[in-house]
This record gives sequence, structure tokens and C-alpha cells, in this order.
Amino acid sequence: MRKRVVISCLLIFVVAFAVFGGGQREEEAFPSRPIRIIVPFGVGGSSGAMIETIRGPLEEELGVPVNVEYMPGASSAMGLAELQASPNDGYTIGTTTSMIFGAYHNTRGQIDYRSFEHIANTTEEFLPITVHRDSPWQTLPQLLDHIRANPGRVRFGNSGVGGSSHVSTILLEQAFGVEVLHVPFNTGNQAAVGILGQHVEAVCLPLGDMIAILPTGGLRILAMGSPERNPFYPNIPTIQEATGVPLNFVNFRGFLAPNGTPEYRLRIISAAIGRAMQRPAFIEFFEANALTLDYEDGVTFERKFYQYADQIIPILRSIE
Repeated sequence: MRKRVVISCLLIFVVAFAVFGGGQREEEAFPSRPIRIIVPFGVGGSSGAMIETIRGPLEEELGVPVNVEYMPGASSAMGLAELQASPNDGYTIGTTTSMIFGAYHNTRGQIDYRSFEHIANTTEEFLPITVHRDSPWQTLPQLLDHIRANPGRVRFGNSGVGGSSHVSTILLEQAFGVEVLHVPFNTGNQAAVGILGQHVEAVCLPLGDMIAILPTGGLRILAMGSPERNPFYPNIPTIQEATGVPLNFVNFRGFLAPNGTPEYRLRIISAAIGRAMQRPAFIEFFEANALTLDYEDGVTFERKFYQYADQIIPILRSIE
């Protein structure tokens, strides 16, 4: 009888160690193989440039290779579909912007913004209204007067239906009671080239998408869609300063994982991203692209993410 009790106790100890001790070893071991990052945009865009900049520091922080896969198409829907269907083991993550809400709208919910876990956010950026340097408009009110005189004819380029630049242009129309012609490009960089080539009259793009062109002097920023002046462009007025109307155009750049990814793995990746963002190379990248470094952990990012969803999705539904 005593022998049976001893054996039973040993079995309980072995099972408990397997459940608890083994789990602890699993947590400590993550990650033990390469991490895959899906970028639902094209090579050369500002999101891709951010990933390439953080990739090296992130590999050092995680201790494993980080492989980046670009999957552009359908206003980020192709890459997001791949991420949504990927194993939820923490070894496949992805990056996103507010374009995810456009993908949800455009696919009628097949890409579900609620089907992801939130890892971290890197920045909250405000979009300016920009024209070609040879355009006749020196101020935003002048451009708005021209749009009113030519309803539906002034071309505004954007980075794709449902993206931050598209939504911001819709907000501009609603705030000032004007109508423009929306011209979608595959990426923000292509839209920036479009305004430089005067294929469109104006754009409302993130600064990161125009950063290679702005130093050439080929573009003119009329106003910043931000609550305060951008410290990198202190001489450019905000939309409120230029018109008296408080209007902000905002975008985010964050990391997501498939729904159901273990929380402790999300925390490990999130903390590694936060540390990688403090590396000099990443700080220099943000400064060079006129971006504000703004790390947020998964909990904070999730809260802000759904606040954006509540604002953006009704806007997209209003144009159906």
C-alpha cells in the first residue's frame, strides 16, 4: 500500500513538472527559430523602410533571424489575408497601418480587423496637404477655393482605397463641403511620384511617403493635419491655423499577430520591439523621415486601434 502511495506521488510530481516546469521551459525558449514579418505593402514604401531599419536590432534582441516578406496588393488585403490565416504560434507577425480598416471595408469583412492580436505600435503620424511647387496655390484656402470652383475635378492622389490618405481626403471634403476626384495609387510612394509628375493636383500623404522627394523642393506643403505644428517643419501652419477649422489627419504603424497567439509570446516580441526602437539607427530613421518615435505596448495599441476603427469605418461606410 505504501509502495502504491509513493508511486502515485511520483506520478503526480512528474505530471505537474511536465505541465508547469515544461511550460516554463517553453516560455523561456521562445523564440527558438526565425520570426517571419509580413508587410502588406510594396518594397520601398515607408512601412517597408521602417521594417528594414528595425530588422537588424530586432534580430539581436530576439536572438533569431527575422525574415521579411512583402505581400502588396488590394490595398493591403493580400498580406493581411496571409497574416490572418497564419499559425498563431508567434513565429508569424505582420505590420499594419490604418489601411487595415480599408481592407475590412473593401473585402466586406473577409479581412477582419478584429481577428488579430496587438503587439506594439511605433508611431502616430499626422498627414499634410501637399501640392506641386509649380502649382498656383500658396495656401490651403486658395486650394479650397479652387476646389469649390471646380467640384469633382481637382485630383487628389492617395495610397489606396480605405487608407489613411484616402480617409483624410474624405474628411477634408466633409469638413469644408467640397468634392474632389480621388485617384488611388498602389502605394504612398507612387502617389508621391504622381504629384511630382503633376498627374494629380494634390495629395494627403504621410511625410514618410514623400521624404525622398521633399528635399528636392519639388513639392509644397500647404498645411499640416495635426493639432500642433510639426517640429520638423515649424514654418508650415496646421489646418486649423490656416482655415480656423480643427481637423487632424492621423495614421499609425504597428505590429499584429494572428488571433490566439499566446500572450507571453506577444509580450516578448513587444518588449524586443521597444528595445530595438531605442537603437541609434532606428532613432535616426525616424528623424530622417520626420516621424515621432512613439512606442506603445500591445494593451495601449489595442485601445487606440479600436478607437481608430470607431472613427474610420463609419467614414468608409458613408461613401458606399
